Amino acid sequence: INWVELHENLYCIDLQQSVDEYLQKDLSKKRYKQYLSSLKKMKQKGSFRFEFYHNEKALHFWKEFLNTEGSGWKKKAGTSLLQTETPRKHLYLLFEQACKESVLCYSHIVFNGTPIASEFGFFHESIYYGFKTGRLETYDKFAPGSALIIELVKYLITHHPEISMINMMPKDYSYKHWYASSTNNRCSTYLLFNNTCRGKLAHTLY
Repeated sequence: INWVELHENLYCIDLQQSVDEYLQKDLSKKRYKQYLSSLKKMKQKGSFRFEFYHNEKALHFWKEFLNTEGSGWKKKAGTSLLQTETPRKHLYLLFEQACKESVLCYSHIVFNGTPIASEFGFFHESIYYGFKTGRLETYDKFAPGSALIIELVKYLITHHPEISMINMMPKDYSYKHWYASSTNNRCSTYLLFNNTCRGKLAHTLY
């Protein structure tokens, strides 16, 4: 088997502080203003709520999440979970196991009865891992993904003081540094390739 080691930035949010400290110290003024603007716009156009669920109740929203994740550019590119059977099955098995171990978490925004942004994650020891997100791009004017991240921070600080950090996982997506307390952390990711023609071809790309 061929393999490649990637060194990537790891974006983390420090939860060992008050909500006000996070909003004033770690979150930029621009991002905080956007968050307040998002709430104001949604309130002007209807009603909204942020909800957080754990384990069996979280897993109940699997189909909802697939619809949220499977919209916009992912649908056009054919890469959404609804369109890729093997990754969808593997992810569901992972979430099922997390549910059995009582570490699964699901959060979403419901706007006028429609879920417009959502996230599955899980807890391990004192860390929350934000694992998979989705949003309806037709509601991007409300910046729902951004609002959900900030509300999740507030929820964990307030209701789960045993959780000290949010790990936003590897991959250097531009939005992560907007919310992170630290971007100095690094991690190693190992990619394994089968010893087949397709595997060898994929390996040459790295």
